[in-house]
Amino acid sequence: FDNIQETRLLTPPLSSIDVPRVDMAIAAVDLLVKHMNNPLSAHELIQLQPVLVVRGSLAAPPQPLPM
Repeated sequence: FDNIQETRLLTPPLSSIDVPRVDMAIAAVDLLVKHMNNPLSAHELIQLQPVLVVRGSLAAPPQPLPM
């Protein structure tokens, strides 16, 4: 799920999701500082865009049967 090194080493190589770890860490620290400065602040929803890493474990979509 998190695009660890082992996903590339398997047979077939597993497709995975690469999450923006640095952006996630920055957002977490920002939220922590905001909460420390104002403990009664409202909760925030942070959404980060993951990236699908396509490798050998994905098959082509099935083709419709001829009629």
